[in-house]
Amino acid sequence: MQRQQGGISQQHHQSTNNREVDSSFRIIITKVLSITTILLRIILWPLKLISSFIFTKNEFDGLHTGDKAAVAFKTFSQRLSSSSITSPERQQQPANDSMLLFESMGYSKCVAEAHGRNQFLFIYLHSPLHPHSNSFLRMMNEETDDGLSLSSVVSDCVKWGGNIHHAEASKMTSDFQVSSYPFCALLVCKSRSSVEVFWRLDSTVGASTSLSLSDLCAKIGTAIAVYYPILGEEENRRNRRREEVQLREEQDREFQQTLEEDRRREAERQAQQEQERREALQVQHELELAQQLEQSRLDNARSLLPTTEPTLGSNVARLRIMFPSGVRTERRFYVTDTIEMIKAFVILHMHDKSIPITNFQLEMNFPRKVLQDDSLTIEQSGLGKMAALMVVDLDA
Repeated sequence: MQRQQGGISQQHHQSTNNREVDSSFRIIITKVLSITTILLRIILWPLKLISSFIFTKNEFDGLHTGDKAAVAFKTFSQRLSSSSITSPERQQQPANDSMLLFESMGYSKCVAEAHGRNQFLFIYLHSPLHPHSNSFLRMMNEETDDGLSLSSVVSDCVKWGGNIHHAEASKMTSDFQVSSYPFCALLVCKSRSSVEVFWRLDSTVGASTSLSLSDLCAKIGTAIAVYYPILGEEENRRNRRREEVQLREEQDREFQQTLEEDRRREAERQAQQEQERREALQVQHELELAQQLEQSRLDNARSLLPTTEPTLGSNVARLRIMFPSGVRTERRFYVTDTIEMIKAFVILHMHDKSIPITNFQLEMNFPRKVLQDDSLTIEQSGLGKMAALMVVDLDA
């Protein structure tokens, strides 16, 4: 037994040593990896610095959301338009009314905004690699000789512009199957996510260079004028849908109110029926209890009172009993009979004659006396062998 315990102790000591070795090994490996990572960062830092000089960061790099890209393109458009103004005083002035101010939010938000406002959506896709894109963008921010500008033509439209090097604008290039630049279009927003193109301009190089601002404003203005009734129809359909929804909601509310009112009335009716049922049961229970008490009182009275009257004798008393209605009755009792036996006779007599008295007491007139102690005998109560008693209704 001692040898076995020694072997177990030796195995436990060896297992503890193995765990300590494994823990130390893991700590050493962790430290080696940390030192290696620091050395690699130090070695590769010059390479990162050289690559940043060779491959300069584009202004649209790192823009992963539509809002940031929209703000960047809006800033680019304003800066490009301001650079075309030769006068230093005009360059320091804020954007004038002729400048086409794009929205500072992504395309999907612009679609939802145009749908909510019931307006057309004007979009412009800018290709930095196209030789005439910058000049076309400058032209859109200028005015004609007679003071006409594209900004005034599309003033009632939601305006969005984007660089095709950004993911959102690149996707739109694929969705709209754009094959040449500059490209701009007018959209009808059927919902917060679906659109329909009713006018577009994607020109060849020769056509884009020959297109003047007046022609562009005329084309866009004509398209808006021709397709403007679409907005009215869309607004009418939207209003009808809204009215239908409101009508259905109102009908549903009225139905729910009627249903709740019916439920309330039904609940009140059931509660009333339940209350009446309980009251009826209570009355029936009280009636049954009263009948049981009355039957018990009658049975008790029959058990106390003998069925035959005693004959006249020295130990017999003759009592005349008068009821509140004026009815009288007589009965002979032994002078040793108790007041309780007289009350038993009164109870049975009232039951036989249907006299509606439940609670009563017996009184003497001369001298006036109330017979309260039922255990006293006739002789002890001082009634004598001839006496007149009155039944007094205590409930009257």
